[in-house]
Amino acid sequence: MIFIEVETREVEISTGNKQNAVLLRDVPIGTVAPEAGDILIYDGTAWVPGNPGAIAAVGQVYGEAPTQSVPGSYTTAFEFATGTLRVYLNGLRQAVGGDYGIDSGTAFTFVDPPSVEDQVLVDYQRT
Repeated sequence: MIFIEVETREVEISTGNKQNAVLLRDVPIGTVAPEAGDILIYDGTAWVPGNPGAIAAVGQVYGEAPTQSVPGSYTTAFEFATGTLRVYLNGLRQAVGGDYGIDSGTAFTFVDPPSVEDQVLVDYQRT
């Protein structure tokens, strides 16, 4: 388990392979303060606060709650590979082209914007 002291930014490894833990010592912690319930995610350069609902394994992301920029327009935490984005509205998979369109490698927009009470989650393969 890895513990990170927020104020001093010191990393403590309580268990695990010491040789692999040594590789963590030079990885910086980002400057953005985490919010309650956040987890730290390695973004390729630093540890940054992230959504605990997103689980990434070998570049695959499941259950991410994308960021809404304007009503109906969302952005994923990472760029997704072409053809891998799966969008769910209240647990129901949506159809690309019918329910939403892809704007870029990290953005998509619903044809009919969901209401504030609706839950939007995505799965995708990172590029």
